[in-house]
Amino acid sequence: MNSHKKASLKALETLRINSSSSILITSRSYPDDIKKTLGSAPQIIIGADDDNLQIYISREIDGSDNVDVIDREFRKEIIAIVSQAAQKMFLLAVLQIQAILAEPTFGEMEETLSTIPWGLNGAFEETLQRIHKLPDGRRRLGLSTLMWVSHVSKPLTVTELTDALSIKLGQMFLNTKYWLSQKMIVDCCLGLITVDEEGSVIRQVYSTVQEQFCKQLDQTFALGEQTNAELSITHLLTESFAQGCCPDEISIIAVISHHPSIKYADQL
Repeated sequence: MNSHKKASLKALETLRINSSSSILITSRSYPDDIKKTLGSAPQIIIGADDDNLQIYISREIDGSDNVDVIDREFRKEIIAIVSQAAQKMFLLAVLQIQAILAEPTFGEMEETLSTIPWGLNGAFEETLQRIHKLPDGRRRLGLSTLMWVSHVSKPLTVTELTDALSIKLGQMFLNTKYWLSQKMIVDCCLGLITVDEEGSVIRQVYSTVQEQFCKQLDQTFALGEQTNAELSITHLLTESFAQGCCPDEISIIAVISHHPSIKYADQL
């Protein structure tokens, strides 16, 4: 647990018990430490509106490849079950409906609907399993993207991430032919990341995803930080940088524009 978070929770608990002041605290309910500290305090649960969830689910069905095989009754069943299973968590609804609509047949969608996880942990694990089952290239892209996003010390823009993902250990030359489209990157992560359009920053859909990454580092990204560091060093050792320092500011700007992720690599 982050030491600052632990100290903050302890201070809040002390204030709540010993102070006559009224304190309003906003928090998600998932982390065990928050449940333990604030579980006995009066709570108001704020979540996604059922109507909005149902509208979202309906639109996802309409935009899916399976819209022609989903009849009216099955549509109603999907909307009813997913909106209830989401427990007012929009992220959970996103992961659940994507898992259902990813199936190729009516029968398989029906089976998935009957077994969808009713909790964020289960939905997250199921989504990771689906990423592992993607065709090899998309699987590698999805996992590599999640590894970068979950281990960077600062948010990456789309161009920085695309540049970073094009690097392979041991390579000596960089080739923009291996750059990826934003849509491909997002699609291969099956709903776990999104793009902040205003700043073109790639991030997890919610900070909850970061917490889930932390819980599963040993299983999924055990060497994430090491791998990212090795790839960044590989970038710095490529031919583009072998000639040494740039002679002037214009040259520096040109290098950065051609190698966007170098701004991250040189901070390691």
